[in-house]
Amino acid sequence: MSNEIKMESKHLKSHNEQKRKDNDEYGLWTALHKYQSLGLKAKATGLNAHYNNEYSTLEDCIECANKGIEFGLFFTQHCDNIDGNTYLRTVIRHINDTETTSMIYPITCKDINNPQQIKSSLTYAKRTSLQTIFGFGSEMTDDDDGNSASGKSGKPTQQQTNKSTSRSFE
Repeated sequence: MSNEIKMESKHLKSHNEQKRKDNDEYGLWTALHKYQSLGLKAKATGLNAHYNNEYSTLEDCIECANKGIEFGLFFTQHCDNIDGNTYLRTVIRHINDTETTSMIYPITCKDINNPQQIKSSLTYAKRTSLQTIFGFGSEMTDDDDGNSASGKSGKPTQQQTNKSTSRSFE
């Protein structure tokens, strides 16, 4: 049995060495391109009881973003104070590159003294930032582009669908 474990370990070691060599051949932008070419979507394991729809949780988004490790990508998220306002900064790095790409997302809530609102806003910012900077979507079954929250219908009417498909561009 110990021989099987050693063989497995040698195989895993060889596999990891090959991945490292592959990652040495390119930097941040090529790695991000390779990641995005997978066409990944975050799972939607959360349920919004108020709107009765599914959504991608922060954990779902982190799991999807962490698939970039295969290409040498990793990310960090931290808060920045810019001109008295709080922002979440999301940074993507590559293990063999000093170049980074980053974005900031405002942390806003109605009551800055309410820890629940602050955490909710921060969690939303983390999810949205990861989806935006890595360029992945969600497997949501009822994605209405936020229209429910704004009082609009999430699904286009037949008339709207006909109008959008009958346009011609010259």
